[in-house]
Amino acid sequence: LGVVDFENATDSSVTRAEFTRYAMKLADIPVTPHVGTVFDDVTKTHPDYDYIMSAVDFGLISRATNYRPNDYVTINEDRTKINEILLKIKLLNKDIYERYTV
Repeated sequence: LGVVDFENATDSSVTRAEFTRYAMKLADIPVTPHVGTVFDDVTKTHPDYDYIMSAVDFGLISRATNYRPNDYVTINEDRTKINEILLKIKLLNKDIYERYTV
């Protein structure tokens, strides 16, 4: 997964799509094939399409017009979203949450 020590990861960045994929894998949330999209900017050809759509189904990300999957998200800029996702992971699987949080 890369860096999990959020305090020392301030210079690291990933795309929104990559972050979604990491969160789905970390939480061991099943990824299912999808045929439609809820975002204008996420097409079936995007490499993380099924991760993004499955994250919407699970409630990790909200439905909107655009998702901006290729925009970079830095840890400092998106701590709120990280905390929301970690809380959902904690509710899903406490052992995973405790293993990967500092």
